[in-house]
Amino acid sequence: MTYNAAGALVGTDTSGKYQFAVDLFDAKGQPVDIAALGIVYAVPTDPDNPAPSTRWTRPPQGPVSGNRMIVTLHIDNNHCFADIAPPTIGAAEADPCCGVLHYQPNDSVALGWRALHPHGFAKYSFGVVRGTAYVHSEG
Repeated sequence: MTYNAAGALVGTDTSGKYQFAVDLFDAKGQPVDIAALGIVYAVPTDPDNPAPSTRWTRPPQGPVSGNRMIVTLHIDNNHCFADIAPPTIGAAEADPCCGVLHYQPNDSVALGWRALHPHGFAKYSFGVVRGTAYVHSEG
């Protein structure tokens, strides 16, 4: 799925759970016997914390079938959408042609924005930094 210019969803959702098989082979391309070689497939005890310090354990039967480990991943390559509204001061909006917004030193500027993902998997933030520039004028 993706978004059109107005932020409405269009297209087909192909996200979901996909399974991958992890098979090990020796240098000659032959499948290895993981039990004979003492190989243990392991998974994190806390899937939300993939840090190396996380304790890993052998999965209980489930994902290991013979010498193969089946890994299930949720894959969501749907597009995100973001939109920044023109800045406003009260009812006054920035000029749509060049973006100029006249203001007084104590005015507060509002700047609306939105960011979307069809399934809420995206992380996003928005920050504004006030810029300053010296404008040289000649008289």
